[in-house]
Amino acid sequence: MNIFFWKKNKQIDAFAIILADELYSQIQPQVAIDFMKAAIEEKKQTGKSNKQNIRIYKILEDAAYQIVVFKKKHSLGVYGKARLHLNFMQRLNELGYPEDITKYLNEILLVRSP
Repeated sequence: MNIFFWKKNKQIDAFAIILADELYSQIQPQVAIDFMKAAIEEKKQTGKSNKQNIRIYKILEDAAYQIVVFKKKHSLGVYGKARLHLNFMQRLNELGYPEDITKYLNEILLVRSP
């Protein structure tokens, strides 16, 4: 058990900001909005995903993998994981993503990176 979990806060904050900035450089806010709308429509009707949605899923898979590696490397507990995801969402909001989009993206990453 890591008693001094707060000593990792700077690392967690820096990683969350870097990850959000990387995501922003690959997926602009308007593209994320279109992706969310398409994902909602796909749930309603089963069909083939277009190439852009497949590319976005791959980017999100990569981000989820980076989060998993970071969590294992730094052995984050519940507090550290929550801090990471909250800072990630906050940075995406600062970059211009709407709040519902940030929550949706964060949910995807939470599910894929336990």
